Order: sequence, then structure tokens, then C-alpha cells
Amino acid sequence: MTVKITTLVEDNQGENKDLESVHGLSFLIEEDDNKYLFDLAQNDLTVKNAEKLGHDLSQLDKVIISHNHYDHAGGLKDLIANFGPQNIIIQQEFFKEKYFFNKGSYKNRGTEYSYDSLLKTGSNIEKISSDINYLSENVFTAANFERKTDFEKPNKHFYVKDKGQMRLDYFKDEIALGIKSPEGLIILLGCSHPGVVNIIASIIKRTGIDNIHCILGGTHLVKAGNERIEKTLKYIKSLDPDCLGLSHCTGQKAEEIFEKEMPQVFFHNHTGSVVEIA
Repeated sequence: MTVKITTLVEDNQGENKDLESVHGLSFLIEEDDNKYLFDLAQNDLTVKNAEKLGHDLSQLDKVIISHNHYDHAGGLKDLIANFGPQNIIIQQEFFKEKYFFNKGSYKNRGTEYSYDSLLKTGSNIEKISSDINYLSENVFTAANFERKTDFEKPNKHFYVKDKGQMRLDYFKDEIALGIKSPEGLIILLGCSHPGVVNIIASIIKRTGIDNIHCILGGTHLVKAGNERIEKTLKYIKSLDPDCLGLSHCTGQKAEEIFEKEMPQVFFHNHTGSVVEIA
């Protein structure tokens, strides 16, 4: 089994200065002969950076979108414009309208797609409802995360429009991606709105695999207080991962703490970063 995970887009540039960055996240996963895209950032940079790195996105098996926020799903428009209809996997709650509430007003944070308009592109849309959904023998999506922690509370700025009413967003649409590798489980995170500990604990419980090789992606600790960061750090330390590439919505403060406390395994997962198992 071979696995190669390339971060096509992240908020910050990595060593390759030819690649562009924007607030968002996009991973290309190559697992043996399978090719998956997990998230697409907010614009055409997923397509542009893939081309610069020599990746052919016309041969994708599946496109998985972690949740319906513009910085993770916005680039779908450009992917379809360049490469035609896609096989798209989303959680069944995906198409509810997303908003950010600040200073007395709601601002849309979702994408322009509705279910009907996305169907009109000719794309195949798979709405998942299961906790674990296998895409191949070793790659799976995870959803419907159990909220067990007392420190990972819903963000009071995020709302979803449900049956015409604004309700606090519990991000029921969020998906994570898991890969079973010879080195252990690899977990890819979009934004971890339900709580990164809740997400990882749910995946471990449902798969029965507690050997964690690598955790990559967003943890949404950007506005977290010291207690939440410390408890998250304690939990991730207990997993003893071989690599930890946090990024996007993790926030500078949290990243610096993880880097200091887990220096042997932590790295800043920026645009162009690659994790590979041969």
C-alpha cells in the first residue's frame, strides 16, 4: 500500500513559493490507484496549485467536502468548470444555509450551490448518513460525531438556517477522512467544528483502531481559550501520533503550543506539504 497526501491549498505558503495560498484547505490523497480530493478551499487555487505540482485532477475518483463553508467548498465551481462533472460525497445535512453572526448581522458563509444547481452540473452527489463509509478497502469517511467533551462547545457565532429559522450550528454536516495504513491510522480534518477530540474519539471508537500515525488539518482552536487548548493537547499527546500537521483554523497560538510540547512530531502543514507512506 502506498499513500501520498499533498496539501494543495492552506492559509500559508510553504517552501514552494510558486504555489499560492488563501484562507481555506484542500488535500489531494493518492492511495494506491485511487485518487481523492478532500475539500477545495475557496477559489481556483486548488486547480492552479495542482497543475503547478503536476497533478492531474481530471482523474479523481471522489471529491469529499468536509462541510458547507466557502473556504472548504468554494473551489468546487472551478474544479467542475475545468474538469467537468464530479463524484461528490457530502453529509446529508450539507445543503442547509450557513451563516456567521457578528455585530448584530448574519453573513452567509456557505457556497452558492443548492442540491438542484449542483445536480445540473451533471455531477453525481452521494449524501452519506452513516457514521463510517468506506470508499475503498482502506479509505473511509467519518461523520455524525459524538459530542462527549465538556470543553468543545458550539461556537456562538455560527448559525444554520433550518426551516426558515436561524439556529446555532452544530455542524451535523461535518465529515472527516480516515486512511488505514501499515503505519497506523491517518486522520484528515476539515475544520473540526464539532471538536477535534470529539471527532478523533468517535473515529477510534467506531473503527476500533487506536494506533494513530498522523493527524492533518484544521482543529478550529483559533479562538479557543487556554483550557480547551491544554485539554486538546493532553488528548492528542495520549494518542502518541507519529506526525501532527495542524493548519488552517488551528490558530498561531495553538500551533505554537503544539510545536513546543510535541516538537518531534509536529510540523506546520502549509500549502505544498506532503505526507507519504510507501
